[in-house]
Amino acid sequence: MRGRCIALMLVGNVACYHDDTRKACTFLCLYPTTETLDKVVRHNNNRSFGNSGCRSIGTIALSRPRVIGHDQILDAAEQVILRDGAAKLSLGAVAAEAGISKASVIYDYKTKNALIRAIIERRACAEQARLRAAADALGNQPNALIRGRIAVVESGMEDDARAVGVSLCSAMAQDAAMRTTMQNMVREDLQALMDEAQHPRSAQIAFLASEGLRALETLGLHSWPPQERSAILREIEALVDLPIPVPAGAAQHHSKACAEDARLSSISERKNPTRRTP
Repeated sequence: MRGRCIALMLVGNVACYHDDTRKACTFLCLYPTTETLDKVVRHNNNRSFGNSGCRSIGTIALSRPRVIGHDQILDAAEQVILRDGAAKLSLGAVAAEAGISKASVIYDYKTKNALIRAIIERRACAEQARLRAAADALGNQPNALIRGRIAVVESGMEDDARAVGVSLCSAMAQDAAMRTTMQNMVREDLQALMDEAQHPRSAQIAFLASEGLRALETLGLHSWPPQERSAILREIEALVDLPIPVPAGAAQHHSKACAEDARLSSISERKNPTRRTP
């Protein structure tokens, strides 16, 4: 008659079960190390558990479950994009790149679109942090938000960040919820720097000029020699101090347009809820 396991204990990395037929305790070492095996052998030789026999029947070389964080999964996803392009991004490819099971990726990101959103949100959050740091570095200088943004544009973008951004442009264009999130972010940034600026219209034009330069470079449509590029950005920054008048009716039109954008964005977010990373 085969014995039944009527008691199971797990202490550290050693499992012990009691066999009611054989009146014996058996040790299974789940994650064997030399030190653990020595302890099991000594315990066996000392005939613990009173009159019951003790024996070690060997080890089960189970691998420890690999623990991986969100950032590591997203890092792996970006590596897949850089190597194979966004079109070949899949949960399975990310799992293989990270060295984990596909189920582990699905646990955090249910779909490919959810994974792409997380990548874009992380990149956007990092960019927001750069902008804040640049503005904070200027202290109490006037127009710190727009000047800090121009400084960030001047510092350029890492090649990997540029490549990932370009690869994900088409994916973001097809995701209404993600597009709405990014539109809200741009609108809020623009409104904040205009509210803070001594000459809001000038700050707005400087914003458009610096972001236009960055967009052309990011998409690989045009680039400037370093010296000329620096001179252009200094001229854009000089616009910030010029009191450019607002054309008649433009301010009212801008306010109405912002209100309408906010209304449409609110409707879109209710239809397609997405998380905005703080």
